[in-house]
Amino acid sequence: MKVILLAGGSPKDQIEFDGYKSIIKLKGISMIRYVVDALSSTDDIEEIIIVGNIPDLPSVLDGNTYKLLEEGPTIMDNVLRGLDFAGDEDFILIATCDIPLIKGDIIKGFIEEGIKADVDLFYPIIDKETCINGYPDIKRTFASLREGEFTGGNLILLKPKAISKIERVGRYMIDNRKNPLKMSAFFGLGIITKFLTKTLSIAQLEEYIEDRFDISAKAYHCKNPEICHDLDDPKEIEIFEKYL
Repeated sequence: MKVILLAGGSPKDQIEFDGYKSIIKLKGISMIRYVVDALSSTDDIEEIIIVGNIPDLPSVLDGNTYKLLEEGPTIMDNVLRGLDFAGDEDFILIATCDIPLIKGDIIKGFIEEGIKADVDLFYPIIDKETCINGYPDIKRTFASLREGEFTGGNLILLKPKAISKIERVGRYMIDNRKNPLKMSAFFGLGIITKFLTKTLSIAQLEEYIEDRFDISAKAYHCKNPEICHDLDDPKEIEIFEKYL
């Protein structure tokens, strides 16, 4: 299986991290190195495709084998560039470069569960208790569903053949992620009402996505919080270093 590793640098990240977030040092090692090492140790991964304009990447990832693509203007553009390069594949794994706590066995388990599910879009969700018990001082934002409070992960397994449908959903979600009104209009009043009253179930959300966008989707209740803990703030560096 091939993996697309998203390592682009937003203007916000470059200001906050004084450069590319992907190559900030954690215990003297660039953050992206932790992720690439974990991916490289996974038997299921045969090729790593990195999308991002990262300076001095050869020295940062010395000893690792990878392909590097120039990043586009948006996250979705970067995914599409990676998919175009990857060619015809049954499944593609997508990962972000800011999850330094991730390990190869966690990635392997996620891939195995995703292939077993055999859906167009396989996405991990982690419950609040698991996150807090594993890493109590790393902050996350949680959404309340009928089954409990959950946060999303930073790995996605998808079938490239469904990308034309997934792209439409993805672009809208990314472009309007900070606009509650447009997000509400996108999902519809029924789903939003259930979400606000905490009566929306995981199964209902999956069914809605399948009916609305004609793709099969599964939210995988994962018990590995390392998948969701991304480093988004320079103030978190010391906290993450404690667990490395």
